Amino acid sequence: MFHVKHQITHSDYPIGFLEEAESILQNHEHDLKNYSEKLLWWNKRINLVSRDVSHETIREHIRHSLLLRGFISREGGKKIIDTGTGGGLPGLPLAISMPEKSLVLNDIVSKKIIAVKQMAGELKLKKVETFSGSIEDVNVGPESIIVTKHAFKINQLIELLGNKEWTKIYFLKGKKEAKGELEGISFPLSVEVFSLERLIKNKNDFYNGKAVVKVERIHE
Repeated sequence: MFHVKHQITHSDYPIGFLEEAESILQNHEHDLKNYSEKLLWWNKRINLVSRDVSHETIREHIRHSLLLRGFISREGGKKIIDTGTGGGLPGLPLAISMPEKSLVLNDIVSKKIIAVKQMAGELKLKKVETFSGSIEDVNVGPESIIVTKHAFKINQLIELLGNKEWTKIYFLKGKKEAKGELEGISFPLSVEVFSLERLIKNKNDFYNGKAVVKVERIHE
């Protein structure tokens, strides 16, 4: 069997992006808190995150989501596709902080899409769309940036995307998972793993083992 060689690099998450995310948390505190409360309300009814999740943990999920902003704000893509969005993570925090970007919230579970559509409407996010169903049926173009938070393995999502013209995918996932999730991919990828462990503060283990994983096609 032909062996595809991928380029994999490891580094720490950029400290400047972390400072940017912390600034966003402060500057958009009202809207992000509003989203947090709505997410908690829906979570009691649908289980979007996990049962009995606290306000503090939701805030960490929001901060975690905003760690993608530094990368995306420097990309040329006009549309963000959050697939496997669940309760709107990472999509809705990104939409709140980047109102100029179009956003598609996608999940295969229709009741989750009902919840995030309602939340986006109440938050008055005008450039947010929703799509209930598989990412296989979502319109993905070369200017689309795909994001996902703990919803897919890398090879699983790339298989679902099939022949779509995607260029970049940002995964929020465990840093040790990336290399083991490239099996079966038939074309070379550039995989950059940015460790988030520097974010552990005050014995907070939320980011222990986590990373932002940027995946791009290598055009030969």
